[in-house]
Amino acid sequence: MTVTIDQTRLTVPEAARYLGMSEDTVRVLCREKKLPHYRAGGSTSTKAKILFRVETLDKWMDQQEKENCVGWEGEKV
Repeated sequence: MTVTIDQTRLTVPEAARYLGMSEDTVRVLCREKKLPHYRAGGSTSTKAKILFRVETLDKWMDQQEKENCVGWEGEKV
């Protein structure tokens, strides 16, 4: 039996590839609380896995574009 799950959560390496950043940069942004993420296994655990929701990363990228390009509204489709 084959089970297919639509992946909506990403690990640090997957998020780094998705965002076009290094894994180190992603970890630093998480540590500085500048990149939205959550920790599976508890926020105080040293073994907690950092995970990202794809839709949240998309919103974060949209916000970054707006902050970095004042007056740019994006293309209307």
